[in-house]
Amino acid sequence: MKYSDVLEKVGDKVSTAAGNSKMKREEIRPDTLISDLGMDSIDVTQLIMDLETEFTITIGNDELPSDKPLTVQAIACFVCTKKGVPIEAPASVEAPTPA
Repeated sequence: MKYSDVLEKVGDKVSTAAGNSKMKREEIRPDTLISDLGMDSIDVTQLIMDLETEFTITIGNDELPSDKPLTVQAIACFVCTKKGVPIEAPASVEAPTPA
């Protein structure tokens, strides 16, 4: 598995979880903020569960920060870190650190 694969799958999962969003899947980019998709707490919980299933990982309640903007790319970097997949993202992306 490569970073680009993870990024694509995360984008798909975000799009599914934000189903009622005004943005179509092809409009969701790596720098899209999760907060801009109009996702409520139930949508975010569904996203986390979908990511856990897709990538066979566990995401703790405090691992994805709620105090700073979260992008699709940051989530992909987080998943890569959990899975041990090398990250090919720009150095300016700050991925949440798994606990």
